[in-house]
Amino acid sequence: MELTLTEKALFASFGFALVFYIGLSVKGEDLKESLKERYKLLLGIVLQFILSPMIAYFIGTFFNLDPLNFYGLLLLSMTPCGSIPNSLTMVAKGNSELSVAMTVTNSLASLVLMPLMAKVFLGGQGDITVPYGGILANLFVLILFIVLGVFINTTKASWAGYFKKGTAAILALSVLGIAIFSGKKIIYLFINSPSDIILISFLLPFSLYILGLLICFLCKLKAKDSKAISLGAGTYNSPLTMTLIVASFPLSTSSEVIKIPLLYTHTVIVVGVVSAFIYSRFKGEDRL
Repeated sequence: MELTLTEKALFASFGFALVFYIGLSVKGEDLKESLKERYKLLLGIVLQFILSPMIAYFIGTFFNLDPLNFYGLLLLSMTPCGSIPNSLTMVAKGNSELSVAMTVTNSLASLVLMPLMAKVFLGGQGDITVPYGGILANLFVLILFIVLGVFINTTKASWAGYFKKGTAAILALSVLGIAIFSGKKIIYLFINSPSDIILISFLLPFSLYILGLLICFLCKLKAKDSKAISLGAGTYNSPLTMTLIVASFPLSTSSEVIKIPLLYTHTVIVVGVVSAFIYSRFKGEDRL
């Protein structure tokens, strides 16, 4: 699914507005305290960069995926969480500050762990060119908009409400624009994809959400923290995955490698929102 310049602008405006809105909902003091939660942040890193590729490898092997589709699934599974788990955590009534802290730390950890995991799981399948420039640019923009939102909410709390209303309007217009300009392409993508590929795009985030909750339960974490960690562990920055694929594979094969990350970009919204609503039934201070 090749995007036009208009579609790229719409997706970019949605992503920038989303992280800015999240930042406007977080206080600087709370974020600073969450960054001190080393044990919880380390757990999030382990789930996303170690458990996640293992689960993806098992799923791909079980479904006997075509090698190119398998590569796409594995690369997706070792990509850090983006901004989506921050909004899902808000819906789930989880620890938003911890979720934002996870986004920052996992993005930083990806600079080392992404090439390492690619070597472990794809080392025998050819060289993988990791686009460090793309990762660093993505991380810089992500942190910049989060920090800007946090700064406004911390120093000019009276302004935050106005900015949130304006940002919400941009988000709504972006979603409407995406539906108008990309709706047919997205439907075409699902109609023409094999059923097992579509199922896998649903199964990967769902498996990580469930396993993440189970591990948090075994670690005796509070529900509020468990929601943030679980949703972060099963949600990936798929646009970054697609950048990695385009940089790593020739044009003749990239259309197949990119198929699962493309499908996941849309299926994770369904799986993530449903999971977040289910999570919201648990009180934040309870243990799961």
